[in-house]
This record gives sequence, C-alpha cells and structure tokens, in this order.
Amino acid sequence: ADPPEARIAAAARCQRAGWRVGLRFDPIVAAEAWERSYDKLLEELSQRLDPGRIADVSLGVLRYDAALRRIMRRRWPRLGTGGTEYQRCGDGLMRPSRPIRSAIYRRLLARLRAWLGDVPAEFCMETPAVLRDCGVHDAR
Repeated sequence: ADPPEARIAAAARCQRAGWRVGLRFDPIVAAEAWERSYDKLLEELSQRLDPGRIADVSLGVLRYDAALRRIMRRRWPRLGTGGTEYQRCGDGLMRPSRPIRSAIYRRLLARLRAWLGDVPAEFCMETPAVLRDCGVHDAR
C-alpha cells in the first residue's frame, strides 16, 4: 500500500475532481505513542481534505489469526506488540483487550466527529460490547 502522504494526496485529488471519499483507519495499531501518531495523521487530513466531501469513516484495530501469529514470530522474533496485550476473541482472532479497543475507538471517533460532525462511522469486525462501549448501536 502507498504511504499515508500519497493516500492523502490521492484523496485530495479525488475531492477536487468532485468525488466524496471515505476514510479507512484499518488496521489501527495500538503501538507505543499511538495517540500522538493518529493525532498527527488527523491533523494532516484536516488540513488537506474538505470535510464536506468525506462520505464516511471506518475504524478497525489490528487483528490476526493464530497462523499469522506463528508466521510473524518466525519472521520477526523480536517483534513485540508495543506493550499492548493481545487476546483471542470469540471469533478466534487476536485483538487488543476490550478496554484498549474501546478507548482507541472512543478517542479517534471523538476527534473525527470534532472535525467531521456526525459523519457515518463503521467499526470493522468488532463486537457488540465494544460498539456499546463507544455509544454505537450494533447494526447487525
């Protein structure tokens, strides 16, 4: 995938051509100082994109299955999770704990809403409990 700067530039070009764009934050990595990194990204987005031409946003934390975990550990034995504890969820995927996911989503959604107003937001592969934690009703 292209780096964030190239993606932002492409989104700005699409907006200038008259298109509405969606913002996809997936996977959100709960690494050390993630708040600062995502705040910086949102600041850059707000400077480059027209909020009136944002159609929707999508949020999803990093999640992976046991097979990918084995591959990651084999390829990068010293790769950590930035101090974030991952746990197996009901669907078999590894995710940060519910309190961490809920805190991430609440923070990002609050900042997005401050910039974009009541933009439609969806949460990728998330549990009803986390959606409730974030004040979002499960659409399933």
